[in-house]
Parts: sequence; structure tokens; C-alpha cells
Amino acid sequence: MATISEVAQKVGVTPNALRYYEEVGALPQIARDENGFRHYYPHDIERAEMVHVLRKMNMPIRTIVATLEKITATPTVADLQQFIGQLDTLLGQLDAQIATIEQEKALVAHKRQVVTDEIQTQLDQR
Repeated sequence: MATISEVAQKVGVTPNALRYYEEVGALPQIARDENGFRHYYPHDIERAEMVHVLRKMNMPIRTIVATLEKITATPTVADLQQFIGQLDTLLGQLDAQIATIEQEKALVAHKRQVVTDEIQTQLDQR
């Protein structure tokens, strides 16, 4: 079990975000101890990570709640296929972001080499 602070740090959100996800139903009701402190089990953490990724991909919270409710209860084959389609879309978006980052990285690496070459040229002229 993990505390809300531990889960927030692991997932990359604030404790308030986790409380909100629970409040709106994106996370299930989290177990609490006798003092009311939340205790997250591995399946809760996994779901929090999925909610966070979906939010980062700009999926509306209502859509996340509806989708996760469908696949958590007694999902039909159609529900699961629809979820796979959503995941495929997210994978495509991630691939596009990776391609953009790789292009930007190549540009920065090129600029670094140009500057390094200029430094060497100036040192050679001394």
C-alpha cells in the first residue's frame, strides 16, 4: 500500500489531483485507514497512472470516467475494442510527439556541432 503523497510523486500529479480523480469517479473509492488516510493498492496506482496519461493526451475527464467504467465493470467485446481503438489513437499521438522531439533533438545537436566547430576554428587561428 502507498500513501497519497507517494502515489502523487510516482504518478506525477498533486495529491489534490488524485483526490479530484477519486471524487469524479476516474479512480475507485480508495481504501482508508481508521484515521481517514488514503491507502493505494497497486491496482489503484496503475489506474491513476492511466488516468494521468489520458489527461496528458487531452482526453476529457468525463470521457476517461466513462471509458474506465465500461472496461472495469463487465466489459463487452465492443467496449474493449473501443478502448483498444482509443489506446491506438494515443499511441499514434505519442509516436508523433516522439518524431517531433527527435527532429528538435537533431536540430539542437547540429547547432551544438556548428558552435563546437567555430570554437575549434578560433582556437586553431591562435
